[in-house]
Amino acid sequence: MPTINRSFPIIAFGGVVGLGVLLLADKDLRWIVASLLALAGAVFMLVVQEKKKVLTIVFILSFQINIILRLFHGHSGSAEGIGLPLVVFTGAALASWYFFSGNAKNFSWGGSLRGPIAALIALLCISTVTSSEKFVGIGALVFALEYYFLYWLAFNIARTNADFQRIVAMLLVVLGTQSLVYFVQSFLGITFDFLGNVSEEGSIPRPGGTVSTNPDGFVSFIFPALMMASAIAFSKQRRISNAFVVPIMFLGVAAIGLSFTRAAWIGLVFGILVVVILGVKNKWIKIRMVFAMMAVATVGIIGLLPQMFDRVSSDYGKGGVVDGAIESFNERMGLNRIAFNIISSNPVFGIGPGAYSYVYKSHIPSGMNQWLFTVHNEYLLRAAETGIPGAIAFICLLIGGLRIARRLSRGPPTLLSICASGWLAAIIVLMWMMFWVPWNGFAFNAMFWFMLGLMDGAQRLVAYHHKTNSNGVDKKPGFRREDRTA
Repeated sequence: MPTINRSFPIIAFGGVVGLGVLLLADKDLRWIVASLLALAGAVFMLVVQEKKKVLTIVFILSFQINIILRLFHGHSGSAEGIGLPLVVFTGAALASWYFFSGNAKNFSWGGSLRGPIAALIALLCISTVTSSEKFVGIGALVFALEYYFLYWLAFNIARTNADFQRIVAMLLVVLGTQSLVYFVQSFLGITFDFLGNVSEEGSIPRPGGTVSTNPDGFVSFIFPALMMASAIAFSKQRRISNAFVVPIMFLGVAAIGLSFTRAAWIGLVFGILVVVILGVKNKWIKIRMVFAMMAVATVGIIGLLPQMFDRVSSDYGKGGVVDGAIESFNERMGLNRIAFNIISSNPVFGIGPGAYSYVYKSHIPSGMNQWLFTVHNEYLLRAAETGIPGAIAFICLLIGGLRIARRLSRGPPTLLSICASGWLAAIIVLMWMMFWVPWNGFAFNAMFWFMLGLMDGAQRLVAYHHKTNSNGVDKKPGFRREDRTA
């Protein structure tokens, strides 16, 4: 009898697995992947000892696994349905550990950005109610709440120096992984994802990594980690191994080059310039490394320029690079005109979150004859979908993020202040990108909100440091005494 009792869990587990295989045999790959991940999660909770550390690592790494379970796909004409991304599930698993282990006592709803976030979500709700595409609006609202969840989780889990350093290290791993994936995709001329979907690229490959279907989404995803890697590599402080950070930085810069995205190339220059200025101002910059990166980037750009010219010429006919650039600019201005028409017709509540692609054709100016698509400007898209108040709330969120990054970057040269300098540069780059490319993909929006939460929460670490110094408990710069060696 004892033998039967000890064997029962194994027999039951085998039975559950067998039943699962039977039920999933004719299902789509996404259901099989989701079930396998759930099974792996259950096994993990049983056998792993350091659950917090491993769950945090899995959570950060899952940002690049752009798997989204879509419910009610096609309902009311919706192409998106209600999206439930993998990173939300891994984040929920991490949050559950904090709650069930009793480590969530000091969790809060957020910090300096609570006001803009509350206004943004409230206006999204109002706009959804007044929209003619209510189900589409509900789907967009669910995504917004998921973004807030990632902000909230990042805000609450960076409690110590060790926590912050671990998160930054994993973000750099994601940067390196995506850059390597991008090289493979560019070499093979394809885009692929974790669900096995493969699409062929053109004569000049411009894939999207595993986080997007286009290079605009890819570069928006990696810029936060790339700017932080640049700041760390340029600094005199050795907070993270130089042998780890410098190669990853160069990989990221090369991936930006291979994206053949003009806005990203210009944004990279902006970002590096901001990092250098902050480094000089706060006296932690290592000029030798800056010159090395600039030299490599210059050689790379010179080598890639012919392909960039070919790309512009092929996109806009045989008129040459200058004519192609002018035509590209005129196309975007035409898309902006459509957005202005929508805004002037719906200035207060907008047409509803996510509804732009469903209604914009009825606002095309008479006589317009050009390529038509969703407006390539996030600020105008926000104003069109959620009204001018919604766009203002979004801009306030960006300004709030800039202020937090600027405040943190002014501190003594610690890992936190150096990463904040990189994040400040990244926000400026992303604000620039929002002027020129569609900014409606999940993966890079999720990374953006996670970084907002990470830096907003990091302010508490600085506040703790100042408090301990003023009380004479700990006079050395850093975080809590017991965490400094982590």
